[in-house]
Amino acid sequence: MTTKQYKDLTGNTFDSVQLNSFSGYEIKKEFSKISYITEYLDGEVLGTISFRPTKLPVIFSVKYGNYREERYNHGGISSRYVVNKDSKLSGEYTRYTSAGVLTEVRYFNDSTEVTTDIMNFVNFSGSTEEFMNYEFGEDEHFNIYMQYGAYFKFLDEYDYIPKRFDDIVAYCLQ
Repeated sequence: MTTKQYKDLTGNTFDSVQLNSFSGYEIKKEFSKISYITEYLDGEVLGTISFRPTKLPVIFSVKYGNYREERYNHGGISSRYVVNKDSKLSGEYTRYTSAGVLTEVRYFNDSTEVTTDIMNFVNFSGSTEEFMNYEFGEDEHFNIYMQYGAYFKFLDEYDYIPKRFDDIVAYCLQ
């Protein structure tokens, strides 16, 4: 059985709303377990948080615009990445261990890996493992955008940090 509840930005809850002008969260439950939270702003969908089918809510994935995030069973971040309008990897991709240690940073353009190309472009002579900690200069960001186009994004361009989604879940469950 599926149920929906809505919670606006002031904390009021409703069983139904006019979605074309709603600002807040749609909380969908299946078999009494939370399965999705969809965030709306003035009727527009900002993003969706999906959950694992467990007794306690554990985030499985996050989709906000072009930003994506996947999580382990315990809620820790597994990967963060950016997709373009066609849902192809386009920009920075990071992977973490279950303990939260960064293990991989790669770059994609239309789902084609371009990490080595970018390393050469910025004259980086180390390994891809060493490149994980490389900090791009402003001019390098600009030149990479010129090379790969408007859909190529770095994760730091987004105001999305994993804690934000944890806070949304806590707010919706209050």
